[in-house]
Amino acid sequence: MPIVTDDRIAEIRRAVAEGESPRDQERRYDLSSLRTRAEIFGYCIEVSRHQGWDEVEVIDALLKVAMPYREDVREVEQVLRPLGYEVVADHLHKIARHLAKKPERRWPHLTHPSQADIADQSWRLRNDPVLH
Repeated sequence: MPIVTDDRIAEIRRAVAEGESPRDQERRYDLSSLRTRAEIFGYCIEVSRHQGWDEVEVIDALLKVAMPYREDVREVEQVLRPLGYEVVADHLHKIARHLAKKPERRWPHLTHPSQADIADQSWRLRNDPVLH
């Protein structure tokens, strides 16, 4: 497998952020039909096996570019292990502890409100002197 340097990763991230399309040779693997992280990881493993690359190195490169959270990697590991991807699942298990946890939700009003919140808002709408 070709070595992916930090400079190359920064270049890819910059190009994506600016909306540039990747070079033609980089578009040969279409991932648009893959829906879950586990499907993407499994596909990358199969491509690496087909190309004769080290699948753990390919997954390391994917992790470096994707920057997933600990919970995401553990979820992928739990899907890949029963499918027979033992080496990669072991590696994901080992590396997950070094990844960051998902941040807490910072916008509670975007989640489902509790019944107490709904009742409080209804009371305010009916009784707030500024609104009347």
